[in-house]
Parts: sequence; structure tokens; C-alpha cells
Amino acid sequence: MLANNKVSFYLGLLLIIAISLNILIFITLNVEIALYAYPIVWLITLLLSFTIILIKKIGYNLLAEIGFIYISLCFVYTVLPSLTFLIGSLSDNDQLALLLPSNKEITNHMWRHVLFMFSFVLGYLLFRGNKNFPDARFNSSIVKRDLTVSFLIILTTICIVFLLLFSGPVNSYYDHYTRYDHLPWVVRKFVSSLIRLNQGFYTILLFFLFLNFKRYKYLIPVVLIAICVHEISYSYGSRIQSLIVLLIALFLYNTYVSKISMKKGAIVGLSLTALFSILELAREAGMDLSNLKESVSSNGVKSASEFGSVFFPGYHLYSERAKGNLPPVEWPMFFNDFISIFTFGDFGVWNPMGWYAKNYYPDSTVAPFTLGPWFFVCLVSKVANTKFFEMVGCLYLYILLRYMYFNT
Repeated sequence: MLANNKVSFYLGLLLIIAISLNILIFITLNVEIALYAYPIVWLITLLLSFTIILIKKIGYNLLAEIGFIYISLCFVYTVLPSLTFLIGSLSDNDQLALLLPSNKEITNHMWRHVLFMFSFVLGYLLFRGNKNFPDARFNSSIVKRDLTVSFLIILTTICIVFLLLFSGPVNSYYDHYTRYDHLPWVVRKFVSSLIRLNQGFYTILLFFLFLNFKRYKYLIPVVLIAICVHEISYSYGSRIQSLIVLLIALFLYNTYVSKISMKKGAIVGLSLTALFSILELAREAGMDLSNLKESVSSNGVKSASEFGSVFFPGYHLYSERAKGNLPPVEWPMFFNDFISIFTFGDFGVWNPMGWYAKNYYPDSTVAPFTLGPWFFVCLVSKVANTKFFEMVGCLYLYILLRYMYFNT
């Protein structure tokens, strides 16, 4: 851990470097590029400051810290889509390009991300204690361990088989989201419960495997590959569930087996980005290898549009708010994270993504974008009609994250 005097020194040095870089940007860069450079400098400063203070609190095991993972994702989901717009690599059909925003409008939204990250950093460090995750041991005989793991594998397999049996025919990525719509209401609720149980079984199975890593070190890759291949093929290219499974595995390895260095963590992150970019192309090609080869040869490999799926709707909502065009919002929607704990997966009332799709993409089979935190931040500040409440909205989101952190 870092001593207090070193923390103060590093933070002061970061502040001096950030101010110096802003002055240098003002002197040397043209106005358009400088507009992007200013918020990026402060995003980097926030990320590094958060990292330094977190090391002071909990040590160097940052990849086991949900706050560090979250702030890193915030950084990537801000910088990459912004730079994509700056260098003009958006396609003509990209939703952000269709809105015809100016550089000033894009960078204004980047500053909102800076404000959000600052609020999150402030709230997280204020409430985060100094404790690390407790140690865990598999205190039982080898026979009982094997029986436990075998039981969980069988239980997970049965759950998957039931989900496949209840499913309707699926021929595309969008069909995956309506595969159970043909079922009666009661059966659909049962299937919704199975989906949640299945996700829990993944986590419990991996937990027990990693607790006895030496014994199951050859079984773990097999289980991970099997789960990821199933989830990607089952959903016709959806990546979110396989990403969650891989992040759980990385967390468990880092916590209970061996610490992962930041360098190795960065390599893993870049590898996953490349893999998921290819998966996106495969999904667009209908999971057909020949179509994928043709697409890559003609268009090349681009970074996943996933990185713009949060940035775009956030910008869109603020743009609509500025024009006074935001549709009405029911207040329970602000508490959807809590409500969803007690409802089934197909409960669409008070769902922000459903609200967005209904009002802006009514012909879409499923919600085409992820709203992320900007639904809450934008609409909370709209209700109050003051910029101060944008920070209040960010702090409100932190409370939600903290609640979810201690209840998952």
C-alpha cells in the first residue's frame, strides 16, 4: 500500500501534469482536436487518481475491485466512441452519424462523462472501506468436493436442456429475444426463473472450481469454453453473458488463485475486445463463416460498435432534452434496478430500455441500445431543471451500484 505522503505527492503531480497538458493543448492543437483532448486529459487524470487512492485503501489487487472495473469501462466507453467520431470512421448508417452532431456537441457530452466519473469516484472512495474480500476454503473431503462439482454440472446441464426444450425456433440474433413468446404466461414465468437460476449455477459452479484450483485446473478451461460456446451459439452472437462468465472467472482466479498484474489484465482486456469485435462481425454475417470471410475481406475488421451503444443513447437523450422532446417518464422507472429483483425477466413495465425502444424505435423487435447510467442522470436533472442535479443523479447511480454490489 502507498503511504499518505506518497499519495499526496502523486495526486499533486497528476494535477500539475493535467494542467500543463491543457495549456500545451491550448497552445499547439487546432480548436477541433483540442475540444476532444481537454476532456480526455481529465478522464485519464480521474482514472489514475482513483487508482492511486484505491491502492492506498486496499493494496494493488485492483482487478478484484468492482469499482476499478467499472471506472475502467466508463473510460473505454467514453474515449473510444468519441475518437471514432473524431477520426471520421463512423459508417453512414451509424445512429450517431445520422444525428449530425457537431464536434462541440460531442465534446459537451464527453464533459458529462467527466462529471459522471468524478461523481462516481467521489462517492465510491467516500463509502469504500479498507477491507478486502475474505479468504475462502473448500473444507471437505475430495470425494465431497467432486460430488458437489458433479452435482452443479448436472444441475446446470438440466437447466440448459429445459431452456432449449421450451424454446421456439430461432434463426437469427433477434429471434433469440422472442424465443419464449409463444409460451403461456405461467410457463413463461417458469422459464424466466430457469434463466436466472442458470446464471446463478454458472457462478456457483465456477466458485467451487476455483476454490480447489489445483484439482480442477484442467476442468476449468473445459467448463468455461463449454459455457461461452453455448451462450454465444444459443443467442446467435450475443456476447454479454459470455463476457460476464469470463469476468467472473478472472475475478475468482485473481482473488483465490494468483494475483493478475495490471499488464496481464490489459492484455486480457485487449484480447477480449478483439474477440468480441470478431463475434460482432460473425453475428452480422448470420454466424455463417463464408459470409464472415467476405465481410472481413471487403470491409476489414473494426472495433465493436458495442462501445458506442451506451454513448449514443446518452447523447441522444440529452439532445432530446435540449429540444424539449423527451417523452413522459413514470417515476417507478427510476427504481427499476430494485423492482427487477422481485419480477421475472419478461416484465417490461417501468423498464428504461423498453421505454427508449417504445418511444424512439417502436418497430424494433428488441431494444436496440443499452441506456447505461445516462437515462437516470439525464432525467433526474430534467425533473429538477438544474445542472446541480446532474451530479445528484450520478451519486444516486452510485447508491444503486453499491446496493447491487453488496446483494450479488
